[in-house]
Formats: sequence, C-alpha cells, structure tokens
Amino acid sequence: MKIIETLKKWNGTNLTKVVYPIIIFLTGWYIVANVYRLLSGEVDPIYTVIWALIPIAFAYLAIKGVKLKFRWSVLSVIGIILIAVFALSVCLEIASPYFDLADFFLTGQWDHFLFPIAFGLFFLCDLRGLPRRFWVMLAPFALFCVILANLIQIANVFFDKAVIEGAPGFFGFFGVTSWAEFNIISQQVFIRGLAFYMRELLTFFTLFPIVIFYYLTKSVKILVVGSIVMACIAVAGVSACFLRVGKERSPATFFEDFESETQNWDLEEGWHLEIINNNTVLRGEGHKWARLKDMSWSNYAFRAKFKIIQGTIHFNYRLSESHRYFIGVNSDNFHLQKQIGDSFYSLTGAPLSLDNGWHGIEIRGYENTLSIYIDNAICAQYEDENFIPSGGIAFETLDNSEFLIDNVEICVVEKENVL
Repeated sequence: MKIIETLKKWNGTNLTKVVYPIIIFLTGWYIVANVYRLLSGEVDPIYTVIWALIPIAFAYLAIKGVKLKFRWSVLSVIGIILIAVFALSVCLEIASPYFDLADFFLTGQWDHFLFPIAFGLFFLCDLRGLPRRFWVMLAPFALFCVILANLIQIANVFFDKAVIEGAPGFFGFFGVTSWAEFNIISQQVFIRGLAFYMRELLTFFTLFPIVIFYYLTKSVKILVVGSIVMACIAVAGVSACFLRVGKERSPATFFEDFESETQNWDLEEGWHLEIINNNTVLRGEGHKWARLKDMSWSNYAFRAKFKIIQGTIHFNYRLSESHRYFIGVNSDNFHLQKQIGDSFYSLTGAPLSLDNGWHGIEIRGYENTLSIYIDNAICAQYEDENFIPSGGIAFETLDNSEFLIDNVEICVVEKENVL
C-alpha cells in the first residue's frame, strides 16, 4: 500500500526528459535494423515504413514541446508491469548461452523485446490531450497488429495458408514453416516459441492497438466494440493454435539436459558432467563413448547441441551391438557412414564451416531415408537400400578430440517429417 501511495504522490511529475530519449532510441533503432533487413531482402518495404512511423510520431511530440507527465491509472500499472517483465526478459536473453549480439540488434528480435519497454514507459504518462495527429501516425501500426497479424495466425493455423507470401505466421515463433516441421521441434524450442507467442498476443496483438484506437477515437463505445472484436479475433487465434498444437505435436520421447546427473547414460572414462555459466553440460575427450542406456527406436529424430573444442565426434544413430549409422562432425566437414559387423560403408558427406560456438545437429530417420540437419539447415538426405531398421544413440569422441554436449532429445517421426 505504501508503494501505491508513493506512486499516487508522483502524479503530475514531469517525465519528458526521461521518456522521450529512451522511447525514441528504443523504437528508432529498429529503423536501422529494418533498413538492414530490407537491403538483405528479409522484410517488406511497407512493414519498414509502418514501424518507422512509431519513432517519427514520438519525435513529432518532442518537437512540438508536448510534456509527458506521470499519471497514476490502470494503464500506468500495466506500464510498470511491461517495463519489469520485458527488462527481465532482455536480461535473461543476454545471459543465454545462445545469445547473439549482432542477431539481437539487427533482426526482428529487437522490437519484440524492447518495444514493450518503450510502450510501458509511454503508458506511465498522461495520454489525455495528446495531438490527434500523433495517434493518426500510430494508426497504421495498430491496424497492422490487430487485424493483419491476427488474421495471419488464424489463416496459418486453420487453413495452412499464408495471408502474406513469405509471412510465417504462427510458425515463425518456433522457427519452422509447416506443421510437419513443428511436430518435431525440440521441447526447449517449443516452450520458448509458445512463450514468445503469448507475449506477442498480450502486447502487439491486443494491448497496444486497443490503447491507440481508444485515444484516436476518444470514444468509449468504439473502444468497447473494438475490444470485443479484437478479443474475439485473439481468442479465435489462440484457440485455433492450441487445438491444432494439441492435435499435431508429439511429445518428446526422451529429453536430457544433464541437470539431474547421468543415470540414463553409460559413460566411459573421458566423459563427465561440467558446469559452464550455470549450465550443466556433458564433456567428452579422447576416443571414448557415451551411450544412452537400454533405449531403442525405429523412426525417430535425434537432436543435440554440441560445441567443438577440438577434433571430431561421431553421433551414433540406430546403434546396436552389431550395427550403427554414425555421423562424423568436425569444424570442416561431416560424413555419414554405416557399420555392419566389422564392415564399414561411407555413404555421404559435405564440407562445413563451424566456429567454436554452440551448434545444433538433428538426424531424422524414417525407414530407409535419413536426413541430417546442422544448425537447422539440411546438409544431406540419403536413401539406404539395405537400411538399419532400429537402434539407440551414442556419442563417440575420437583421438585428440574434445566436445561439449547438451539438450539431447528424441522424438518419434512420421514419413512426412523426413522426406
């Protein structure tokens, strides 16, 4: 209660010198990122213009000398929550072992993390009496978010259609382009993508457009009608997504992040757990094996994160005592081979250029077809006439080799997931 009373006493406090610079920077930098992406052919010019109108609108207010003063209200409470939640999200993203600074600054990640902070600061202020022209400048952004963005999700989920060619819609939150790919993403990617989608739903797809349209029209009736329409669109989108997700997505058959010891693994000397940046990983060195115990599958996807310290590692697939496929990976190339008894067969391979950061590998197999992905890009697909039907998995570092392994996952796949 004391906090609330203190905040109420701040009513009328001039926030102009704080709010304008931060908002204009947070939204303005995205113009730079969008121009970069536009030149790379990643975004549409219309999208770039719509998003550029946001910092232009705030710059317009600043040039006109409009003062922004704190106003205690429901909207300011929402603003405080937005600032706290998304500031924490930014910190967690930066602390992530997969954080890429260039990717964060020059791709679509920037607006998803930092625009809510900008709008949160704006919502702390008294928005009554702001020039109508300011709200008109924000109207294209609001229309895009509430109508087009939600329609993209609904068309994507209900009909497997793209409202805009190249717009991934719901799939974009998970880094895939179809239900077949969505069905076999890792549990970690699924949870992250779902959180990302819900975060967008509560901000860009509903809250921001509602506030903009309300102050643009200054009509409670229009606000109520608009809110109902937007809520219906959002509920339809969310319902469709969750119904389809429940129908389509297969749960992970096996997942290991090595945070709860290694009881599922048979580790030879040379393999052990190690904590790096508060994350437990499996480290292997020398010509030694790490085998998953007593588990075997036929048609499945085997995924893992790996980091090259030096040398070569074999990712063993459909492994048994007498046979296996193994994918040898080092910084320069990979090769797919097969072993039957004492006989070895070289099947396919390709050059690579891997740095010493974290990478992902995925091996999908359905009957005689194997597909190999590294960092989500397909590297090879091979059809084996005399294929190995089933088996488990293992890691095998070679002589003078050292690797880190994390987030091992197995998912059962169907034919369309592999071919």
